[in-house]
Amino acid sequence: MSRAAFDVNVFWMYTVLLHIAGSIVFSLMGMLSLGSMLCLTALWGFFLHTSDKSRRTMGIALCGWLVTGGLLLVMPVSYGSSILMNLLMLVFVHAVCQQRQMTLWEYSGFRRIPARQWVLLLVLTIAFLWIASYINAISMLFVQNRTAASLEGAGQYLLQSVLVFAVFPAVAEEILFRGYIFRSIENKNMAVILSALMFALLHMNFNQMSYAFVMGLLFAVVVRETGNLSVSVVIHLLFNSYNIFVAAFPDSAVFRTLQEIQIAGYRPLAPSFQSASGGCDWRMLAVGSVVTCFVVLLTVYLLYLLKKTEGEKEEREKGLPWKPDQSFWGGCLVCLVVAVSYELVG
Repeated sequence: MSRAAFDVNVFWMYTVLLHIAGSIVFSLMGMLSLGSMLCLTALWGFFLHTSDKSRRTMGIALCGWLVTGGLLLVMPVSYGSSILMNLLMLVFVHAVCQQRQMTLWEYSGFRRIPARQWVLLLVLTIAFLWIASYINAISMLFVQNRTAASLEGAGQYLLQSVLVFAVFPAVAEEILFRGYIFRSIENKNMAVILSALMFALLHMNFNQMSYAFVMGLLFAVVVRETGNLSVSVVIHLLFNSYNIFVAAFPDSAVFRTLQEIQIAGYRPLAPSFQSASGGCDWRMLAVGSVVTCFVVLLTVYLLYLLKKTEGEKEEREKGLPWKPDQSFWGGCLVCLVVAVSYELVG
């Protein structure tokens, strides 16, 4: 564990192995009566084991156990694994931060978002949705759409879906990738690419990997330019929430209108490049590519405005030099093997 605190390669391998082991254990335990609660108790127990065991920390653990336990009891069993996985990642990052003798909150770099930035964040989220929809439409020419399948129950369990698939991932994934990994690497241009690559690979299916890599790049650039993890958390939260509400209310007039917005026949928020015969609609692909190029240029300008309005950034930890080793490549290979397995089984 101590090696993972100071070596991004080892940290990445631990993350991959914990993600796979956690998925298996939590899924199996979820089939048992109170199995998820036992897993939850073990996670909070590990949190206490790796903390300073002060009264404050014990209070945090108790409150956290009560809140997350209450959530597990009012959610479908399938949602429990997602809650536990996000908590596992947070507990892991907390553990390695303890090795660095600092709190997870201090290391992540959360700060207040200035009021004048909120409109920019909303417009950026829309731009990110357009870009992600384009990448997702291209990926669906080759692989199955995994995102739609994961949100099938959103309408029946709306509040639970927002918490499980929007709030928790936005916080946990940003702390893990744009907080810990990004800040641990000295070369911030490399950190942008590497954190995005790891973010994509950990989704472990090619459909989500495709747009997760692009979104990871954009989220990391936001953090690099502002020095504020709160900004990427908010955009990530809005991004995920939109997809959940679209899945939950497919017949809503508002979302139908948004999905049916067209530019020369191309629907930016609900694109499809598949022709009636099942092949590629090259005309739609060409129109979509042009539209997306303009959106990318707009995104660059919005990022410039975000940086300009941010003012002086606080001094941040510079991180350490990074070069890949067998731990890094091993973690990447495991993710790719799982992704290939999904395609073969699915």
